Amino acid sequence: MEYIFGNVCRNGVMVENLKTVGEEHTELKGAVSITRKYDDSNITDNFRIMEKYRSEETEEACYDWYVIEGHTRYEDKFTPGIRATEQEITDHELAIMEAEQEITDLDLRVMELENI
Repeated sequence: MEYIFGNVCRNGVMVENLKTVGEEHTELKGAVSITRKYDDSNITDNFRIMEKYRSEETEEACYDWYVIEGHTRYEDKFTPGIRATEQEITDHELAIMEAEQEITDLDLRVMELENI
């Protein structure tokens, strides 16, 4: 689902709106929180649905438009960094385990050669 925030003139007043694009129509109501996760950040949008004012359907997607209010956005750049660091630690741990296995294999080979 794709969420596109913008502005629209409704009844002569400029208001904030949300367009959703997806495989199915949406029926958002009340207070809504949407979190989208990216490689470098997590973005959370919080808002209230005031009204759904339009829906369309094409062969490619379903579209719904909402008037929203109280929209706030929080961008978390810390959590993805933790995931990247955890992956780096895992990669290093695997490299250490592989090196330890190579040392064990070499030790076994030396023992075999000593017994010849």
